[in-house]
Amino acid sequence: WFHNGPAYLYQILSYYKMEKIMAIAKIILRKINTAKILCRKFILFLMKKFYFPGNSFYCPCCGHSLRRFMHYEYKSIPSMNPKLFVNHHKSIQCPYCNSLPRHRMMAYFFQKHPKLIRSKKIVIFGMLQGEKTYFNNHRISYTSADLYDSNAHIKEDLTNLSFADNSVDLLICHHVLEHVINDQKALEEIRRVLTSDGYAILSVPMDLSFKKTFSLKAIKTPSLRKKYYGQTDHLRLYGTDFLKQLQNTGFRVYVLDGNKLPNRIAPYTGPASTDVNRLFICYANKSIND
Repeated sequence: WFHNGPAYLYQILSYYKMEKIMAIAKIILRKINTAKILCRKFILFLMKKFYFPGNSFYCPCCGHSLRRFMHYEYKSIPSMNPKLFVNHHKSIQCPYCNSLPRHRMMAYFFQKHPKLIRSKKIVIFGMLQGEKTYFNNHRISYTSADLYDSNAHIKEDLTNLSFADNSVDLLICHHVLEHVINDQKALEEIRRVLTSDGYAILSVPMDLSFKKTFSLKAIKTPSLRKKYYGQTDHLRLYGTDFLKQLQNTGFRVYVLDGNKLPNRIAPYTGPASTDVNRLFICYANKSIND
């Protein structure tokens, strides 16, 4: 008993009381996690009130002027490859509307070309808060679409759209095509539903050192996709040939380069190296003329 008694006692306690102990432990952990979340929210509230306001930067999605943008917490997202976040801008997220550089670039484009968004039928795939804030603030009607997101207005498969031919004036699709098995079919569907003077705004994760889009059938597990494509649910990593793919689909393409936009909206590449600051404005039948 001297040598084995404590072990026997522990086994007895474990056998009879472990379920109750585990239940109590789970309740405690939930309360701790809730407290952490509330604490983070309170700190962010204070930072929004006293730290972030300033005149160095501006978010065209929500209209706030800022001292700086917020750090993007990529380390808390296990599906992303952290190696892609080395030596790139991390302070790129708006603390008020969560917009990323691609959203602010798009909002800036709309500010410069207001006629291109007036009285339009607009469909937005994979809509995030920054986009939603911009459209709601400007009272612009839109339809959000997604295959999996239950918060979207409608459920749509980008490779088999339910819209009639020539029925959509503007289709927005940020960082969605890399999730689609047949991205070429998706591009053809986008062009099919656009009106004669309609256009799409597209962006994808891209490695500018790749001349060709990188995609292998052997890369089919979440861990391999994370390693080679940057995220567990990505199916490819686009190269600079994406522009040619768009042109071969029949689009006339205007590339909006963040390097040529005002630094005040932080149109940077980031937070990952594949989050390039390029938007592809794709016209069904004509180029930009506004």
